[in-house]
This record gives sequence, structure tokens and C-alpha cells, in this order.
Amino acid sequence: MGQAAELTVDPMPPLAVLAHELRTPLAAIQAYADLMLESPPGPASEARLREHAAQIRRAAEIGLDVVATLLERHQGAAPATSHAPVSLPSVAASVARMMAPLVDRSRGHLAVQSGTGDARAETLASHVHEIVLNLVANALRHAGASPTIVIRTGAEAGGESWIEVEDNGLGFAASAQDGTGLAISRSLAAAAGARLDVLGAMPHGARVRLTFVQSPATV
Repeated sequence: MGQAAELTVDPMPPLAVLAHELRTPLAAIQAYADLMLESPPGPASEARLREHAAQIRRAAEIGLDVVATLLERHQGAAPATSHAPVSLPSVAASVARMMAPLVDRSRGHLAVQSGTGDARAETLASHVHEIVLNLVANALRHAGASPTIVIRTGAEAGGESWIEVEDNGLGFAASAQDGTGLAISRSLAAAAGARLDVLGAMPHGARVRLTFVQSPATV
């Protein structure tokens, strides 16, 4: 695919976009920092502390990507990154690890399910991570007590690869489908060469799928 399309979320104020998109990575950083502070001292906890530090670093990278993207847009500069091969199951696993302490605090459950086929896409990895983080965070906020969330990936015989997030909440009312998080995620999806579809309806929970229309054999 060439260079990424420009991220546009007009008429949403840039400050609102920044605040919304930084909220989840900052919450993850805080949660993992808390876990590090709570870990007992000693050699046995060293590997766990290193993993917590790795998640803090990854969340910080996502936050910096958000800032860089908005600065590029404000300055009218061309995007600094281009599309590259991305494993969607790897994205799902990465998001699940980052969100684990936030899910635990909500007394929820987060599962990752990989379907058949090679779920890969030529896209922007940072945007895909950001979208899936948005969707999981949205589910945590709106799925009620003890939410159950599933991140699924798959590839269709026709060449479409996809990643989706499903929760057991009340679903999206028609009037809520263009809220802040979804509006930003749709813009990110367009920049990543994908489409974002809201599936399911009240009261059966919400399911949002990010689909890449391309052949996995080419990435």
C-alpha cells in the first residue's frame, strides 16, 4: 500500500482526541507501575518486574505514537510511517497483555481467540494497536460489572483478514455508534487501509470488527 492516509477526526478538537487516546495507555502505565510497587523484593520477582516494565514501555510507545500522529496532522507533514506486514493474532495477544491489570481491576475476563487462516495485513501496526485498545477500553467502561471480553482474529478464503472485539454488555444504541472512541477508531481504520464495522445489537452485547481487504499471501 504506500504511505498512510492522513488521520482526520474533524470536527473533533485535537485536544479532545489527544485526551481520549492517551487515557488508556496512561491507565495501563499506572496499573503496571502499581504492580511493580506491590511486588515483593527478591530474585523471584525479577522476571515479573521486567515484564511489567516491558508493558509500561509499550504503553508509552503507543502514547508517543498518538502525540506524533496529531503533531504531523497539525503541521501538515506527511506521515512518518508506512504500511508493513502485521500479524493480527500478535496484536491481539499484545493488547491482552497490556490490558490485563485493568481487566483484573474490573473483575472481568479477557480472552483471545485465533480463527483459521493466516490473519495478517499490510497496515500500520500502531494504528491497529490503538484501535483494539480503544475497543477493549470501551468494553471495560460500558459492559457493566464483571465484563467478559473476547478479542478474535481470522482470515476469510476471499482474502479478508480481521480482528474484532466482543463484549457482553448492552450493545450499541444507534445514537451511540458515532461516539468519540468509535469516531477516532474509524479515522484510524481508514488511515490503516481498513474498515470498522459495528455488529450486534441490544441487548446481545457489542461486537466491532476491523477488516482488511487484501490477500494474506501478499503480505
